[in-house]
Amino acid sequence: MSEKKHWQRACWLYLCNFILSVLTGSLVYQWFYEKSMQTLRLEHATVISSVNTALSQELGDLTNVARLANEHLVDVLSNGQQEETEAQLFLRIGRVLNNVSQMRWLSPEGIETVRVNFLDEGIQIVPPEQLQDKSTRYYFKQAQQKPAGSMTLSSIDLNMENGVLVTPFQPTVRAILHTFPSHPLGEGFLVFNFDLTSLFDHLKTFEETQTQLLISEGAIQWMLHPDAEKEWTASRGITPANIKLAQPDILEKLKNNKAVSLVSGEEDALFSGAALQLRMKHTHTVDPYFILTRTPANYHGLLVKDALLPGLISFVCCFFIAGLLITRDLKQLSHVTHLTDQLLTEKQDLKSALDKQTRLRDELVESEKMASLGMLVAGVAHELSTPIGGTTMCVSAIDNQLDALEKKISTGLTRSDLDAFVAYTRESVALSKHNLERVTELIKRFKRLAVDRGSETPVKFSLHRVVGDLVRTLEAQASAKRVKLTADIPETLEIVSFPGLYSQILQNLITNAFEHAFANKRLGEVCITAREKGNSFEVKVRDDGCGILDEIQHTIFEPFVTSARNKGNTGLGMHLVHQWVTNLLGGRIVFTSKEGNGTEFIMTFPLALPDAKNA
Repeated sequence: MSEKKHWQRACWLYLCNFILSVLTGSLVYQWFYEKSMQTLRLEHATVISSVNTALSQELGDLTNVARLANEHLVDVLSNGQQEETEAQLFLRIGRVLNNVSQMRWLSPEGIETVRVNFLDEGIQIVPPEQLQDKSTRYYFKQAQQKPAGSMTLSSIDLNMENGVLVTPFQPTVRAILHTFPSHPLGEGFLVFNFDLTSLFDHLKTFEETQTQLLISEGAIQWMLHPDAEKEWTASRGITPANIKLAQPDILEKLKNNKAVSLVSGEEDALFSGAALQLRMKHTHTVDPYFILTRTPANYHGLLVKDALLPGLISFVCCFFIAGLLITRDLKQLSHVTHLTDQLLTEKQDLKSALDKQTRLRDELVESEKMASLGMLVAGVAHELSTPIGGTTMCVSAIDNQLDALEKKISTGLTRSDLDAFVAYTRESVALSKHNLERVTELIKRFKRLAVDRGSETPVKFSLHRVVGDLVRTLEAQASAKRVKLTADIPETLEIVSFPGLYSQILQNLITNAFEHAFANKRLGEVCITAREKGNSFEVKVRDDGCGILDEIQHTIFEPFVTSARNKGNTGLGMHLVHQWVTNLLGGRIVFTSKEGNGTEFIMTFPLALPDAKNA
């Protein structure tokens, strides 16, 4: 890998590491942030649910109280034995009711006929001259429009007396029953004013440390707000402050969805909210109440920071850990690249060395072959020298006899001299002819050996003839070594293979025995035998020499292994024998040897090479 590609890979890996680390940090941040928001969402929902339950229960109880009080009033007045006045009866009933601040009876025209005040400083039956006209009040108009027998629950607002707000502020809700004409008091309106101060104090207890409670009366005014100056602005007649002005988006969502959770509002605060629409049996209510919870923006910022810290830590850890791994891998890759380049260089060097070694080995093989050929030539030359020498001696003797005959012709040739010359000449010619025939036979055998060893295609041949030619060629060398060379080959054994290789293999084994087996013996014997065994045949070359040294027996077929390197041996002879037997002729070769008891090579060959059966 080039240096440029290496740096490109490094840049891509670090870029991927950065992106992966950012994603990991983002996921961790998102997980912590969502966990915090889920906790906050649950806190908001708990507060809203608690306020919703408290309000619904309280307002529902008020309508039930009003109906029960009316039923008791009807029972007492219908009995006819009651000596109390209507005001006293209202007084007695109101004493047992919780949170009742006023109990009144309004005529169909909205004029108070009876009113009892239940104040902190005491109970008061309002005298007739102080009774008021309530026909213009909104709650009377709402109740007047409802059918007889229906209960109307007014909006929650501040209580007013004679047009003046009661202080301290007194949140009040009115339960107004429109009575039937058959009512003991006739058709009119039974009105209960309930003081909700304790309820609102109770609702404030639902607030959490970072969750503020806001309650809005429809879109009219805040009934509960963290800023007390924004509460009851419509009732107080001051600059309005309400949900529509402060949170118009949230108001729209609440109108459509009835509930929202953790939406951003004013000053980036988080709001949750729900719309409380009272639906009580036989009870009419006005606008819904909106219950909101608010978490200030600064606390939301703390949540973001709290989630950002583990996200940032995750990003840093992921980036550096992965960076370390990438750096380590890049270093290893660089090291591997360096080693690869080094190996490529060494491979080229080894290839060059191997090519050189192969050339040298081929040269040594050729040299080995030439040496074998030289031994053959030397044997043939030795064999030829005897008959040629005899022939030369015969020709020379005939020449001398011819010179003597010519002298005798000039001095006087006798019959006996002529007969003696003819007889001698005949005998010399016969001997010369015999020697020349022997020379011819030797030349034919040498020619067959040369042709066989030069053959490159499998042919059918007689192993008896090949071994016979080789033995007669090596007889002179065997005689010089004082070794008896014998062969026992069946004449019927015919093979389809390379005859030259068999001749070369046997020559190497025989000459190897000449050279090593009889170094310290005066007389010896080398015997070649062959036997057919089914589709194969076995050839043995046995000698009775000194055997093979134990330390080289396990490496005898390896190249350049020899015990006579000082005599010029290359150590390739046995290696070539093994290669020829196993690789070229499809056979196998084993040997047994013991120092001092000779050596026997056993070779097994197929009768025909697999790809030459039809030759």
